[in-house]
Amino acid sequence: MTLIVLIDIIIFNRLGGGVVLKVSRINTVAGILYIFLAALFICVTGSVLSFFKISYTAKIVMIVLSFALAFTASYLLVKKEKSEKRKYRIVKITTLLLFLLYLTVVIDFTLINDHFGRSISNFFALSGEEKRLYLEAHTNFVPFHTVEFFIDGYHNNYFSLFETAENLLGNFLVLVPLAFFMPIFFKFANNLLKFLTSIILFVIAIEILQIIFLSGAADIDDLILNTLGAFLAFIILKSKKVSEKLSAFTFKVWKKD
Repeated sequence: MTLIVLIDIIIFNRLGGGVVLKVSRINTVAGILYIFLAALFICVTGSVLSFFKISYTAKIVMIVLSFALAFTASYLLVKKEKSEKRKYRIVKITTLLLFLLYLTVVIDFTLINDHFGRSISNFFALSGEEKRLYLEAHTNFVPFHTVEFFIDGYHNNYFSLFETAENLLGNFLVLVPLAFFMPIFFKFANNLLKFLTSIILFVIAIEILQIIFLSGAADIDDLILNTLGAFLAFIILKSKKVSEKLSAFTFKVWKKD
C-alpha cells in the first residue's frame, strides 16, 4: 500500500487534492529513484522469505542505498512543492517505507540470516539431544560475559578486530534507528521511559524467538547493548538543538519537544 501511494504521488502528484499530471525532470528523477528503492525493498524482502539468496555484504549495501535513494528522492519532490502539507506527507510516507525496510532487515539479521549461523530450520532439523546442547551453548544470562569473551578473544588473536566489532558494535547500533522511527509513528515513544520499555520488550521478544526456533543466541548482553544504543540515540535525538534541526530537515515529521 505504501508503494502504491508513492507511485501515486510521483506519477500523478495526487496529494490530497485533484490529480495534476506534471511532467518534469525532478518528477522523472524522483520517480526513477523510487522505482530503484522499490526494487531494493523487493530484493531484501525476497531474500528474507528465502525466494532467492543475497549475500550479507550485498544486503548491507542495499540498505545503505535504500536510505540514500529514499532521502534523495523525497528531497527532490519536496524541493519543488509549495504546500507544507504535501511536503510533510511525502517525507512521512518515505520514512514509513524505510521503517518497514528496517524492520524487515532486523528480523532477517536476528532470526534468519545464515551469515551469523542462524537458521529457523534448526528447530525442525535437530534432535531432542541436539536441541538441548544447542541451547546450552547459545544462552547466556551472565551480564557482560559475552562482551568479555569477545574482548579477550581479540586480545588473544582468537577473534579479529572486525569480528569483535561486528558482534559488540553491531549489537550496540542495531536498534539505534528505532530512536528515530518510533517517536515518529508511535506517540508513546516520545516518552523516554515508555520508549525504553518498548525497546526492552522488543529485544526480549527476539531473544525468546531465538530460543524457540534455535536461531542464534539468547544473550543478556544483547539486551544490554541493544538497549544502551537505543537509549543514547534517543537522548541525542531528543536534545533541543538536534531535535530542532531534525524537525526542520524532515519538514516536521519529527516532532521537536
